[in-house]
Amino acid sequence: MNRPLRILTYTGFSAHGVERSYAKVAEALAQGDFRAAQVKKLQHVTYGKLYRARLNDADRLLFSLVRHEEETALLMLEVIRQHNYAGSRFLRGAEVLSEKMQEADLDEARRDAAQLRYLPESRTAIHILDKPLSFDDTQAALFAAPAPLILVGGAGSGKTALLLEKLKTIPEDVLYITHSAYLAEHAKELFYAHDFVREDQEVAFLSYREYLETWRIPSGREAQWRDFAQWFARIRQNYKGIEAHQAFEEIRGVIAARAEGIMDVATYRQLGIRQSIFTPGQRDQVYELFVRYQDWLSRTGLYDLNLVAQAWKPLVSPRYDFVVIDEVQDLTPVQLSLILAALRTPGPLCWAATPTRLSTQIFSPGRRSKVFSGPTHV
Repeated sequence: MNRPLRILTYTGFSAHGVERSYAKVAEALAQGDFRAAQVKKLQHVTYGKLYRARLNDADRLLFSLVRHEEETALLMLEVIRQHNYAGSRFLRGAEVLSEKMQEADLDEARRDAAQLRYLPESRTAIHILDKPLSFDDTQAALFAAPAPLILVGGAGSGKTALLLEKLKTIPEDVLYITHSAYLAEHAKELFYAHDFVREDQEVAFLSYREYLETWRIPSGREAQWRDFAQWFARIRQNYKGIEAHQAFEEIRGVIAARAEGIMDVATYRQLGIRQSIFTPGQRDQVYELFVRYQDWLSRTGLYDLNLVAQAWKPLVSPRYDFVVIDEVQDLTPVQLSLILAALRTPGPLCWAATPTRLSTQIFSPGRRSKVFSGPTHV
């Protein structure tokens, strides 16, 4: 005899007003008695298969099945009130006709169950972005932890998923920002999958350049490495011993990157050996190159994101109640400072980073910060 199916619930699930009928139907489903729960298989598919059970004359229970290794569990998604299938988040406006519903078979439903990468022993809450997500113990603790919060994990460890689920809990004006335009758009698609909406929340998903443009649009276009390389090739004879890509990184990551302003030549000369790619004897040359770089940008109609951030500081004013920064290691201190200047109050922020040689300025949000590092199962 098969053991009862575990009952998991979507974090936004509510059986308010139908608690008694829900408890009865849930017990029948846990015992695998689809006939007693009058389960029908719906034609519409989002992830896996969706099913409905009869709660009473007017209300229906929408659920699916999920599987991890050898265990299959029920995932309760939402109560559909008054046969209003069109208003279901998970059916996304699909027309559901009773005459097209099919009888549901438990064995078939088990085979069609959506895969979960992890299933906790005791917790029953399941998050949903574009697919069901279950958090391990560390992730669950971080999800519940107060801001400020730092997440550190390798690529594919689930940092973005955790950030987005955290973001769903935050009211008022929220900013999700990352350097990559692709990641910002992808995060937005995940966040709004299955038509998620929160009436007391306004979220802006922006790449860093898009964020700059909300304050003022820079003229021209951003200077890229290929632009710098072509320009440097024409003046290389004046900078013997200076490698082009190292100079590009030094200008962007050191000289123009400080939150407190562009580094002057005297300060640059005094940097320690771990603070600069170049030896003290090369730094006057590199700084002269930086001065010429600024002039070149002006003449060619190009701009540098760090220099724009330095110039845009007086434009930024408090606008957001909470800030979520993804892949924070891709931002320089001055870029980060321009983001934090838009917070209405200090502290309400979450950052995620992929391990790298991270700046100590980035990782100093306060004593209440929590750091996650290690494998995850999102």
